[in-house]
Amino acid sequence: MRINRSAVQFDADNFLSDKVLDFLTKVFQISLIPTILLTIWLMWGLFSGRLADVQGMSAADHASALQTITTLSLWLNISLVLTVISAGLIYLEIDALGVIYLLVSAFLVFGLNFVITLLFSGESAKLVSGDASKA
Repeated sequence: MRINRSAVQFDADNFLSDKVLDFLTKVFQISLIPTILLTIWLMWGLFSGRLADVQGMSAADHASALQTITTLSLWLNISLVLTVISAGLIYLEIDALGVIYLLVSAFLVFGLNFVITLLFSGESAKLVSGDASKA
C-alpha cells in the first residue's frame, strides 16, 4: 500500500531532530547567562553615574571607559545573536514567538528611551545630547 504525503506539509516536530534540539537548548542556556550578565554590567555602568560625567574624566579614564563599553557591546551583540537564533529554532512551533520578539523589540526601541527620560529627567540631556553623545 502506497502512502502519499503532501510536500507542502510542515511538521515542526520532525523539522529538527532530538539531538539538534538538545544541542540548541544547551547553546540557548549557555548564551543566556552571559547575555544577562553583560546587560546587567552595561546597565550598572550607565545608571550608576560612572559614565555620566565623561567630560570631567582624565584622558586615560575616558579611553578606558570607551574601550570597556566597546568591548562590552561587542560581546553582548555576539551573545544576543546566539540567544535569539537558538531561541527561535527551539521555539519554532510556538505561534506567539513572533509577537514576543516584536514586543521586546518595541520596548527596546521606545520604552527604554522613555524609562531613561523618566528616571533621569535632568541628567538625560547629557546622555542624548552634547559632546559625549557624539563620540
